Amino acid sequence: FDPVLIAYQIVCLQCFFYLSMAVFLSLLYAIFDFKISLDHFFIPRFINFISVIGWIETACSLASAIVGAYLLSIIVEKSKKCVDFTFTLYFIHIVICTFYHQQFPLDWEWWLVIVVSSVMMASIGEYICSRNELEDIPLYTPPFD
Repeated sequence: FDPVLIAYQIVCLQCFFYLSMAVFLSLLYAIFDFKISLDHFFIPRFINFISVIGWIETACSLASAIVGAYLLSIIVEKSKKCVDFTFTLYFIHIVICTFYHQQFPLDWEWWLVIVVSSVMMASIGEYICSRNELEDIPLYTPPFD
């Protein structure tokens, strides 16, 4: 149990999660020619199922969850910890959204995307980590003379 390592892992995971979200948003907004700002990251009203921007935001959130699952396998490496780190990441995201928007998010579309993204990230991350944990351990065998 190393609390400093856990804190570094959380910060690293959070930063790479937002970096992947920024890359996906930048690509899709460049394709569809929309302006991007921090509001698209932290204000829930942009995620909806009515507008093109809402679908782009939803796709970016889901794609970031898949990247986050891969990041879990690199940063956390243990399948038992994937759910904990995923919950922590999304909890911090909700807190940041609340402080940035200055009100608690109440949009049902946003909550649906958050729940689906977190379940995807935890499930895929656990799967990838468990596959890595089950790989054979290479043993050194001396060469024959």
